[in-house]
Amino acid sequence: MNIAEMKQEILQEINSGWDEDVKADIRTIINKIISQQKIITEATKAIVEARELLKAIEDPIKVSEQEILG
Repeated sequence: MNIAEMKQEILQEINSGWDEDVKADIRTIINKIISQQKIITEATKAIVEARELLKAIEDPIKVSEQEILG
């Protein structure tokens, strides 16, 4: 189940008779969780890109070391 499905399920549950203030608080919490998930996803993408760049830098260095050491 993805986050959007979980959000929908939770909202359906709380709409079945919960106090409006509680509903609003839960919606706020859900939206914060979704925002944090988006941040984590973007950070993960950045880490993957950084690893790829590091590998691209390391590979030529290794080749140069091998050429020098012959």
